Amino acid sequence: MAEQAPPGVLVVFAPAGQAPVEIVVPAVAGLTLADAVRASGMLARFPQLDLAQVRLGVWGKPRDAAALVGSGDRVEIYRALIADPKASRSLRAKKKKSASK
Repeated sequence: MAEQAPPGVLVVFAPAGQAPVEIVVPAVAGLTLADAVRASGMLARFPQLDLAQVRLGVWGKPRDAAALVGSGDRVEIYRALIADPKASRSLRAKKKKSASK
């Protein structure tokens, strides 16, 4: 039997070094990503989150905080990158090249 989506909107945040926190909020007409995050209590639970600064998405796809969400959607709060992925890859490639000499 397949799992059904929760009756509402799932808001997810994965703090660094901790297990992800998932909270279901009721899906009401006109609910935006920002509204769902506020209703979840994540901003109070994690004071380092600034709704004006964090990036949000639905099911792995970045979305604007004003985008509408509905029942069964998974709203994700993304942490800021700590390193530029391109720069990190370049550094690893240089290390690998120098190690093989």
